[in-house]
Amino acid sequence: LDEIHDAIRISAAQGADLVASRIGEQTAFLETLSQDKAILAYVKAGATLSEADLRHLKSETERMGYQVLGIAGPDGQALRSDGVKLSVADREFFTVAKDGKSNISDVLIDKVTGEPISIYAAPIAENGTIYGVIYGVRDARELGDMLTGITFGDTGYAYIINKEGTLTAHPTNFDLVAKFDNTTAGRNAFL
Repeated sequence: LDEIHDAIRISAAQGADLVASRIGEQTAFLETLSQDKAILAYVKAGATLSEADLRHLKSETERMGYQVLGIAGPDGQALRSDGVKLSVADREFFTVAKDGKSNISDVLIDKVTGEPISIYAAPIAENGTIYGVIYGVRDARELGDMLTGITFGDTGYAYIINKEGTLTAHPTNFDLVAKFDNTTAGRNAFL
């Protein structure tokens, strides 16, 4: 029995490392892109992005498989690569990145499309000063897709829960994740 528990622990640790690596690839991309001169000027001085800058942002969006990229100033007012302007000041991914930590959100409902999404975010900083946040929107199902190859025996599988114990990714049943309202009101109604 101890051997089985040890094997499960090892497999779980390897699966967690794999998912962390894939998430790290996305946040590293955003950290690199955050150093783009046009992006820094946009958040530091309120400069406008030229059409060429927006085309570059759109091409990076497509190259890395994001639905959209966004740049938010310190007040949370964001410009997305699709031209949409919105506030992300109330989103946890923004406040965490604004505090200097790259992160991935829980599953959220997109303010523009109404679809379940995950957001990867990184601070936009220069010389230790944080000027804003760059973020990328991805289909929330991708987290579950990362789990499909992580199995335990014939019927066991991996899933992801957040620090509150909320299911955020499932390899075969996205409806379990999508139907959960991950807002304070939704969590209270669920309990």
